[in-house]
Amino acid sequence: MKIDYSVRNYDYLKRDGNLQVEAQGKVKSKKYFPYFFEGKTKKIFKPLSKSKPFSTPYFAYSEVVWSHILHTFFDGNIPLYHLAICKGYEEEVPKYHNYGTIVDSIIDSGEHLVNIYEYFMKYPDEHVTPEIYDYVNYCLYFYDYTFFFKSELLKNNYELASEIARQILYSILRGDQNYHYENVSFIFKGNNLDRVAMPIDHEFSSFFMYLDQEIPHNGLVRRYFFEMGEQQNEEEKFIRSLLGFNEKKSPIINNIEVITSLYPDVVEKFLASLDVMIESQGQEPITLENHDYLGAFSSEDYEVGILRYKENNLEAAAKRASKIVKRDVSVWEVNEKLNQEILKSATYLKKTLENKMMK
Repeated sequence: MKIDYSVRNYDYLKRDGNLQVEAQGKVKSKKYFPYFFEGKTKKIFKPLSKSKPFSTPYFAYSEVVWSHILHTFFDGNIPLYHLAICKGYEEEVPKYHNYGTIVDSIIDSGEHLVNIYEYFMKYPDEHVTPEIYDYVNYCLYFYDYTFFFKSELLKNNYELASEIARQILYSILRGDQNYHYENVSFIFKGNNLDRVAMPIDHEFSSFFMYLDQEIPHNGLVRRYFFEMGEQQNEEEKFIRSLLGFNEKKSPIINNIEVITSLYPDVVEKFLASLDVMIESQGQEPITLENHDYLGAFSSEDYEVGILRYKENNLEAAAKRASKIVKRDVSVWEVNEKLNQEILKSATYLKKTLENKMMK
């Protein structure tokens, strides 16, 4: 599969405006992302945060790779991310880097986004609102979405429900370690709910995390596969039992079981696309490229960002920064293992879905 890794360049002073993005969870935050018009297309610059847990330049690559995979094999309406640099943005908003990604806006004039958490807090449902009332956005956490499908909204609107089911399957495929309740959004036209927004957040893929530290990376990936299914070998089953996974179904398995039960046609179509992806992956592996985008980093850099920008403790931030060792992780170090992990994820998910469909 051909992926465009060229870096798009922008100037913050030449922006057409700023998009305000506000987190609606228990921890509230506002973000102001610049946008640029190219013809009639509104392009949004999404910078990498200096305080987002585990964030590295490879988070941007995750957005690019997964948007291309999903766009190519599953839904051509899914917007493509591209690597981007916005000159001057870091000077204006120091808690973000100048580099990140650029992506087309998914809403038109007169439309606005309402995430699924925000919606069910505003319009309570007995099956949903009590489940999400104490919701907090955690990293390295898999979220259970099954109760949303019990809501009157989704029970009475197959189109909305089936699209959410598809997007949950996408999140499982990429091993998303942070697919929280603000990742799924509805698009409103005025006061009317029109449709589910296309997926626009692919950063926390297991396969792009901790690429500078082998042991934590391997641990995250193994945990993801433990959570995903029942295809483990005997050694993995033993480890799973030690970790207590047999005592309670994982959120991933809960999601899969409900989706295969309620939306088998969605799963069948997803599996057909997954087969094409697996075949393509075997014939033409993903090859990351670096066009002067990557530099030395550490998966622990965010700790400095939290101390500096959230806790305003400059002395502690400087002390922590002095102890962090940064690595220049080349794409050539990443490519082979990345392909193996993505192919394993696709194959593993395929087997898990097929087994659940047979029950």
